[in-house]
Amino acid sequence: MKRLLYYYIVKTSFFKKICANSIRAVALIDYRPSMASILRAAFLQKPSNSVFLTELWLRRLTAVVLLFTLFPGCGDFGNSDMIKCNSMIPTDLDNVHVSYKYGYDDSFGSTNSFWYVLEIKNDSNIPLENLRFKINHLWWASLKDLMVNAGFFRGYRSFGETSFPAKKKIRFVFSPETKNNLQFKDLLGNPMSEGIVFKEIRLHSKEGVGTFRFSEP
Repeated sequence: MKRLLYYYIVKTSFFKKICANSIRAVALIDYRPSMASILRAAFLQKPSNSVFLTELWLRRLTAVVLLFTLFPGCGDFGNSDMIKCNSMIPTDLDNVHVSYKYGYDDSFGSTNSFWYVLEIKNDSNIPLENLRFKINHLWWASLKDLMVNAGFFRGYRSFGETSFPAKKKIRFVFSPETKNNLQFKDLLGNPMSEGIVFKEIRLHSKEGVGTFRFSEP
């Protein structure tokens, strides 16, 4: 039912025009931006003249309807199609698992709609202290700087802690909305570009190092 409703709203030219600016990030059912970002896009835009006033309110109404129909679990990308990374041997992090999914969608005419969902699960009984990540041997980032979903209304916020909790699973979204790619920098301080294909991620912590390989896209 969700997919039928989504198809009707997105593929119908009338609604596609209304939704284009207010929910541009909603590329797939599994790619759901935060409620806060949708509301900001729909309600903070001011009409330039009275001609667009009706369309503006239609866009706002459509955004609200979508929030409570398509996105009951806003920010949760679901468990479907997650791909498990291969843990490289030797490793110090036997109880840490990394999975991912990625996609590309131009339903709203966006020129930058490539996204990744990176899921890290710590099955051990101890937290991973001072955790840092290294992607493709080039770009570094600290756990505390990465954006995570803070809930239905708050949207995305930086994690704010250097310790990854024990027995927890956290998802990091790389998309035009979260801009997590900008938190990863090379040794010269240059941020990782959007659209980079992940080949490898290395986790560095006080408890040791683990390397995980991504399948070829």
